[in-house]
Amino acid sequence: MLSTAFTTFRTIKTLNISGSWRTQQNTLSYLLLQEGTIYLIFVSGLNTASLILVFATPPTSFLKKLFNALTIPLSGLVTARFLLHLREWEHKKTATSRTSSELPRSAIHFAGTVNELSLTSGADIE
Repeated sequence: MLSTAFTTFRTIKTLNISGSWRTQQNTLSYLLLQEGTIYLIFVSGLNTASLILVFATPPTSFLKKLFNALTIPLSGLVTARFLLHLREWEHKKTATSRTSSELPRSAIHFAGTVNELSLTSGADIE
């Protein structure tokens, strides 16, 4: 929790230095802050509910087991959401950089298929 607070503080500081927040909405820093906040709230809420149920319900309660069983899959779901938004952001940046003469500041490359991933991995080994 403390590391999340420090990371959030640093990201907000970076966004404030770079200009107004309205102009920053298409940057990677803004995306990381937005998605990280959603992830933190979601996972913290699940963990808090699970912790409350541990102490408030009897040891054989179904609700206690339900929240403990759902925490990891739902955390994975929110992580997948983040990766999809990151991929969408990269696609938008690539599309706009192709139409302009500027080079992109950062490049994120995703493998399109498993075959592409194995081909690129195999080329690195040789």
